[in-house]
Amino acid sequence: MKPSTEIETQLRQLIAYELSLKESSVLLQSRLIEDLGADHFDIPDLVEAIERVFKITIQNNEVEKLKTVSEIVEFIVSTKKTELFTLQV
Repeated sequence: MKPSTEIETQLRQLIAYELSLKESSVLLQSRLIEDLGADHFDIPDLVEAIERVFKITIQNNEVEKLKTVSEIVEFIVSTKKTELFTLQV
């Protein structure tokens, strides 16, 4: 399985758990607020869980840009690649 596919699977499971949803309802194109029903109380908890599980940091200005599951996957993959590159240099 490709790393992005593993990240997608883990993220979908995490979002479903945090928002008390069925995993099957969490799709790549799902918008956190409009489609999955997340509110302003859910977002900080979700960000904290993502940071803990994927061992990354998401800055406040970045959180505002992450609207869909797909955007979060891309952000995690990008962050992981940057960390890996930094470790190799």
